[in-house]
Amino acid sequence: MVSGKLSFRDGAAMIIVIQISKIMVLGFPMGAKSDTWAAILLAAFGALPLMALYARLVRLMPGKSIFGMAERAVGRPIAVLICALYLYYFLVAAGITIGSFSQFVHLAFLPGTSYVTICAGFFIVCAYLAYSGVETLGKWSFIVLMFSAFVITASVLLSFAKMKMPGLILPMESGLPMIVSSGAKLLSIPFGEAIIFMSMAGDLDEKVNPYKLFIGASAVSGAVVLLIYLHNTSLLGQENMNTMYFPSYKAASVINIGTIGTRIEALIACSFIIEGITKAAAGIAATARAAAEILRVRHFRDIAWQIGLLCLAAATFAFSNVTEMFEHIDNVYPIYAAVFQLLIPAVIWVAAEVRKVGRAGQLPSK
Repeated sequence: MVSGKLSFRDGAAMIIVIQISKIMVLGFPMGAKSDTWAAILLAAFGALPLMALYARLVRLMPGKSIFGMAERAVGRPIAVLICALYLYYFLVAAGITIGSFSQFVHLAFLPGTSYVTICAGFFIVCAYLAYSGVETLGKWSFIVLMFSAFVITASVLLSFAKMKMPGLILPMESGLPMIVSSGAKLLSIPFGEAIIFMSMAGDLDEKVNPYKLFIGASAVSGAVVLLIYLHNTSLLGQENMNTMYFPSYKAASVINIGTIGTRIEALIACSFIIEGITKAAAGIAATARAAAEILRVRHFRDIAWQIGLLCLAAATFAFSNVTEMFEHIDNVYPIYAAVFQLLIPAVIWVAAEVRKVGRAGQLPSK
């Protein structure tokens, strides 16, 4: 399909799915333990100025992706370097997404199937979705979000009787430094990953208000993340949350109402998988757009499949086992992700504002 314009509905759905998908299946940084709820709130409020930064860039340079914004703000030579950096980041992000969701399928459902085979299956679906264009990806994101909302609501309602709320929230048990550290990690994953959407910002409909889009979508994501944490912790307990892989899926297994529990568990797994496909497709599309900008390829769709193969390679060879992957996501990824999620966009914003003031000063006085 030919790429069209992204509506507010589809753009918001894509941002929300990008933000919540990984945290739902992988769980939370548990350094703050019972104060993780406070770290989530801290990250959610910290995401507001970050989303305002992204929205300001879109308002300053409408019709431009983050790559086009860089070229307009700092010139082509420096913009090429920025695009190369983002190509690396989006490639790694897409590879981690494919790898983490493939590990989930491998460990939970198909332990006898090769991990590489599962990754290859993800690659085919994700690359095709990326190739289909941003309009298709946006409409698909909305369908995925509606399905996920239904599954989350059903899961919470059916498990309500089994929730153990007393002692769930114990303020400042872990100490302020640990809460801030966990909040910083949560700012990177999930909220900061909205930077993936900035590669598609040039496809937004001109009628879309970027402030309502980014801030509104992140507010919804924050509410969903907090709900998932409280739901999982009330069912599994804090100690189990600290030691489990894929806690949201484990929490679903607690629901046991005849055959309904089994069906909800299957629906939750299906929700995780299609969310992962959506996010990985967005990552592949973002990587292809960065490569197209560097190589001056007319349309990123011309290289989407080739870039998808690189993302598959990153997913296959980046980590030797699931423990190494979780360690990287929890302790390494948030450090270098801050450069791409905050530092580079801030530099582009400052340069764009200076350029705007400079142009205004050159206008002849009447």
